[in-house]
Amino acid sequence: MKNMTVVMKLSLGFGTILFLMMGLGLFSMMQMNAINKQSADIAKNWMPSIRYSQTMAFALSRYRATEIQHVLADNEQDKKKWEGILTEFMSKFEQARDSYVRLISSTEEQTIYDDFSKRLSQYLENVQRVMVLSHEMKTDEAKGLMNGDGRRLFTTASEDVDKLVEINAKGGEDGSRQADHIYASAVRLIIAVLAVAFVA
Repeated sequence: MKNMTVVMKLSLGFGTILFLMMGLGLFSMMQMNAINKQSADIAKNWMPSIRYSQTMAFALSRYRATEIQHVLADNEQDKKKWEGILTEFMSKFEQARDSYVRLISSTEEQTIYDDFSKRLSQYLENVQRVMVLSHEMKTDEAKGLMNGDGRRLFTTASEDVDKLVEINAKGGEDGSRQADHIYASAVRLIIAVLAVAFVA
């Protein structure tokens, strides 16, 4: 180094800084891409999944409440009114469900959804039997079926859809934490590289 000319020393120093800056630029682009990927995953997967699963849970709970009103109605006109409302809530449920299914992103989530679908089908079959008894004005029998197997099947289906909400909320939180971690790591490394470049 003693025999190096000033020009050579400056050239070496400039080359080192240039190399560090190029590496820093490349690293920054990679980290920005990783953060963008996490943000996109949250925006396009986790958040919509939370919204759709919450809509499913709400529509299902209102469907159950409307089923009860149908059984308690004491005339056919009111029963038809409640039946129309049942159809509306099921339509809202199915719209949210169709959108949700396309966003399932893990084996665990798929398993929970499959369990939910199975229990939901059993609950809806029970509802159809309740509706027949309700239309026949066999109120006590309808109540017995609705509050027995109906309640059990509705509760298990509701618990499953709540799990779907929770798993997606956790996925969103994990994605946000991962993005924060990537950002913090990038800031630390950039500061370190800039410090080295300054010394050089």
